[in-house]
Amino acid sequence: MLDWLALDEPTSAGWSIEQALVVIDYLINVSCSVRGPVFVDEIDIRRACSVVPRETVEKILNEVLSHPISGANRNFSHPTDAPTPDTPKSGHDFFLRPLLRSSGRGYIILDCSVCAPAYLEALLSALRLEVNGLDDKVGLAVERFLKAEMASHGVAVAGGDYDSAGEHGECDLVIETAEAIIFAEVKKKPLTRKAKAGSDAALLLDLAGSLLAAQAQAGWHEVRLRRDGYLELDCEGDTKRIALSGREIERVAISLLDFGGFQDRVLLKQFLEGTMNAEFIVDDVKLSKKFKEINGALAEIRDQLAMLHPGEATINQPFFHCWFISVPQFLVLLDGVTDSAGFKSALWSSRHIVTGSSDLYFDLSYMRRLKRQAHTETASLTVV
Repeated sequence: MLDWLALDEPTSAGWSIEQALVVIDYLINVSCSVRGPVFVDEIDIRRACSVVPRETVEKILNEVLSHPISGANRNFSHPTDAPTPDTPKSGHDFFLRPLLRSSGRGYIILDCSVCAPAYLEALLSALRLEVNGLDDKVGLAVERFLKAEMASHGVAVAGGDYDSAGEHGECDLVIETAEAIIFAEVKKKPLTRKAKAGSDAALLLDLAGSLLAAQAQAGWHEVRLRRDGYLELDCEGDTKRIALSGREIERVAISLLDFGGFQDRVLLKQFLEGTMNAEFIVDDVKLSKKFKEINGALAEIRDQLAMLHPGEATINQPFFHCWFISVPQFLVLLDGVTDSAGFKSALWSSRHIVTGSSDLYFDLSYMRRLKRQAHTETASLTVV
């Protein structure tokens, strides 16, 4: 995510990203095999991170990774209480930093699985004060990272700009197999504090900034590819032709972090179908512009459906080929993959099942376990 920064250069606060990662690495290692609270002393951290000066370790712990002495979640009385620009130190803020301060020079990690995402939140929050446009640059870095990961697994991936009938488009990631073309669009937008606190307006805005925006973008790729039969992608002077050739098309929206159950395929289908004839309004004037963008994205998806299914009164499962997954889920999909066909097979393994878990990690693990069992049983029958 930060491949464009010099990791060893100090920030204005006096610590470098590389030094922060040394401290974070130690904290994760001492807690990752423990369920429940872990108590760590600053002396032990400094001893284990001897390559980082003592005063720098203290800065990273106190100014970046830990909540103030007063604690986390101050004035947190109702589910919708969340920090805002006007009240930055009130409401639910535990997820922003992984460490609580204990007596003396000690710190508490309540649980690794709960606190792990907060290392990222804390580091990015500190860097936003240092780097203009950090989030946009992180989004581009994530695209580069995913391309490199897929290449390391033998998955051929393309991307770039194209023009079609006077219309301009940009594909983040395109994976081709003999049977399918997979368009993947990366949107960094995470679930914000207010959305996590239960604000329906904030939740809808976050989904619009990730899911709807990515699906609308991928939808135009599908419309133009089906209309013209091909797309000519230009990536830094190199041209790549994507020909339809009778293949299936899948549309994948990729978020940086997990959206939980909102990335379940059944919920995704119901959300997209349920909002097709909807128009959202909001009482808060400050949000009117953002909700106008939501309605615009929904209008685009409606127009795309009309173009993809002209004259059809009833469209059966119009969004069955749509996905909403996170970067961590994408990486799990790549486990064991050695080529493009293998990636398609991994994605398809959970395409036609419903376990009720609303958890892609569980579904992938479940299907892989079934596959191993079937292989073992087949091998036993062959021996007999």
